[in-house]
Amino acid sequence: QRDDSARAEINVAGCLQAPSSPSPSPQPDQSSASDTEEINVDGDSGSEDEVSSIDSYDRSDQALDFTCAALSKRRFYSTSFKLQVLDAFYYDKTCHGNQRAIARKFGIHRRQVQKWLKLENSLRSETNE
Repeated sequence: QRDDSARAEINVAGCLQAPSSPSPSPQPDQSSASDTEEINVDGDSGSEDEVSSIDSYDRSDQALDFTCAALSKRRFYSTSFKLQVLDAFYYDKTCHGNQRAIARKFGIHRRQVQKWLKLENSLRSETNE
């Protein structure tokens, strides 16, 4: 009697499998509508919207085409411009010693100012030669 009540508690908790009873299997000719219905797991409607979204994927792939023209967006700064930025870093009263303010003023990234400060001696020697 005690074992039966313990089994019932464990069975309710889902730890013990219930005794299996043979369930009637549907006959092949008795298939329900849910057996033949396709489930859409991708969230696509399968309509014309799907076709237009495929077209838009093709267009976005073209935007990711890495040709020489697309890679040539790299900026090149002249030595005189670099020295102008460095001079402003040292002598401009509005942003003296402030790398971020200098970068904002000249429209460049702050890391460019840092790199040019490291290369300052070589940049100044280039102009003296």
